[in-house]
Amino acid sequence: MKFQVLSSGSSGNMTYIESENTKIILDAGLTLKEINNRSDIDLSSINAILLTHCHIDHTSCLMPLLRKTNAVLYSHRSVIEYLKEKRKYDFTGFKIQYLDNNKKYLIG
Repeated sequence: MKFQVLSSGSSGNMTYIESENTKIILDAGLTLKEINNRSDIDLSSINAILLTHCHIDHTSCLMPLLRKTNAVLYSHRSVIEYLKEKRKYDFTGFKIQYLDNNKKYLIG
């Protein structure tokens, strides 16, 4: 298992989690360039992106990351709806798995 905090703070949040068969990005607050500068992660191999909440430091680079990874996006419906309505994010063509409160999920 590999666990790497790429950034934590008001300027951007992102964590990389890797198991034997699954690669996950937790939050999307870093640009693709920043990810490349801070890690050797092969973004094309990412299976899932999880968003914890809709603050800009967790979501600012979500769309480029989705396009680069082709990963499934996991988040609560309210986060996705907020991003659609308030930030005008267009999720057409992307795979989304809505998460419910107090429920367990298996990824990979």
